[in-house]
Amino acid sequence: MILMLLSGVSVFLPPDLFGPARVLTQLVAVPQWAAQRATQHVAEPIQALAAKPMAAEELVRLQRQDLALENENTVLRQQVYELQLTVQELTLLRRQSLQRDGIILPAPVVALDAAPGRDSMLLGKGKVQGAKREDWVASRLLVQVGQQDGVQGEEAVLARETLIGRIEETSPLTSRVVLLSDPYTNRAMKVRIMHFDHSSQRYLQVTSGGRIAEFVLRGAGAGRMVVPDIRKDFTDAGVVAVGDLVTSDPQDPRLPLGMVIGEITELRHNKDNPLLHDAMVQHRYDPKNLSQVYIVDLSRGSKASR
Repeated sequence: MILMLLSGVSVFLPPDLFGPARVLTQLVAVPQWAAQRATQHVAEPIQALAAKPMAAEELVRLQRQDLALENENTVLRQQVYELQLTVQELTLLRRQSLQRDGIILPAPVVALDAAPGRDSMLLGKGKVQGAKREDWVASRLLVQVGQQDGVQGEEAVLARETLIGRIEETSPLTSRVVLLSDPYTNRAMKVRIMHFDHSSQRYLQVTSGGRIAEFVLRGAGAGRMVVPDIRKDFTDAGVVAVGDLVTSDPQDPRLPLGMVIGEITELRHNKDNPLLHDAMVQHRYDPKNLSQVYIVDLSRGSKASR
């Protein structure tokens, strides 16, 4: 009622009575303009994304490319660390040279193993094409990264992929691959752990007493692996944590290149020793979704089929 009365009275007041007050309200124009411009800067990119929806295939491609670049960055940092530790050794050039003799053979995935409880697959390449027992097998995602720079070297190719298993049996035209997650593989594999350092936003090798810490990897089945017997002081200090990457040992003579194997998804207390932890590891790419892989043996002296 008061507001209605004031409105009625204002009709009979002189038009210029509140002129000076209206001039003062113009001071609000400057911050109002600034707020409007800031809103535009935020809204325009959002509107552009809304106007151009991303296809599912493009999103999957970008996600694969992001993982591939992260794998490559991890491997390159591991190589830099190796070089820093061995810069005065005469074996440096031999171990890190890009002129290794070896084989990288693309192979199609024919089928997954039908045996219950086994993690393995059948490849469409065998002895005739150069595959042999104990060759490593890596993912092949056909990610278009680095081709614009003409990068075609062995390390450039493999750094972006992940190590998934090794060939157990070969026939003239096919090969059987046992995945690293297979629980019936008795052989333990030497691995290293790359810890994500939040302060530098980089993956760094886990060390102990100034030396690289070595671990072993075993298959746990259902696409999972385990790194057992990790010291409790590593996990308590956050040196080994969920999200860290597990890589192969670059000093392995059969695969002298550190490759990403998987990611730590869980840390469990060791049932037999409370002072130790077991790290559960998952493949970065589900091998069941792969249609193409690489058969890899950089220790071989033949350049055929490269």
